[in-house]
Amino acid sequence: MRLLAIEQTRSPQGKLRLRFDSGEPMLVLPAVVADLSLRPGMDIPDAARASLEAAAGSASAKERAVRILSAATVSRAELEHRLRQKGESPENARQAVEWLDGLSLLDDEAAARQIVRSGTAKGYGAARIRQMLYAKHIPRELWDEALAELPEQDDAIDAFLQKRFRGRQPDRTEIRRAADALLRRGHAWGAARSNVTTRIFRRNKERGTTPMGKRVGMISLGCAKNQVNAEQMLYRLQQAGYTLQEDVDGADLVIVNTCGFI
Repeated sequence: MRLLAIEQTRSPQGKLRLRFDSGEPMLVLPAVVADLSLRPGMDIPDAARASLEAAAGSASAKERAVRILSAATVSRAELEHRLRQKGESPENARQAVEWLDGLSLLDDEAAARQIVRSGTAKGYGAARIRQMLYAKHIPRELWDEALAELPEQDDAIDAFLQKRFRGRQPDRTEIRRAADALLRRGHAWGAARSNVTTRIFRRNKERGTTPMGKRVGMISLGCAKNQVNAEQMLYRLQQAGYTLQEDVDGADLVIVNTCGFI
């Protein structure tokens, strides 16, 4: 097999096209041409064709791995997964990861921390961030340490509610939608519901107004449906002029909301 020409391409990576008398072209990085001292008119034995293809594949995987790593911090497993998604062979993907790992350029712990910081900045809860860690192929034994850096979820929930309500008093539908949105962001159901309710309590306390001179407290027992019903009752009472009292000891009226299973 004779190498007829080495041509430039428009590849962003500067790949070269090798043209052979067999009619089958091959794209390689300039480093492969230099390492193998390839030149037009050179005869390449059929046995050497496999070595050339292996060298081209290995160089391509390494170059692609460097580009991926330069754009974002990724774990070893995530890098190998993305290389294979881009068409690199499993063997070349594995070797590229091992090559970068040998250069101490891969850090799964740092990748896990970066994912937690990214999720936190977006206002996500622990459950959603765990999904992110799983999707990015972070080893499970690193999750707890990375999630330990997660700030208190109450702050994230309160920031979300402030942005959503913008100082308005939400109605029942808005309360339900806000709680559902918090659940989709990965916040625990209890934290999402209780923070929405607590925010209503807090606003009434800050106002210090008791239009009817009555303060009402609520004790909700039972399942998630009881909590929803409790919030609906609290909303109706507030609309009727009652002040919601977070501390039931200071309430004029206490409602215990339960179900037949308790």
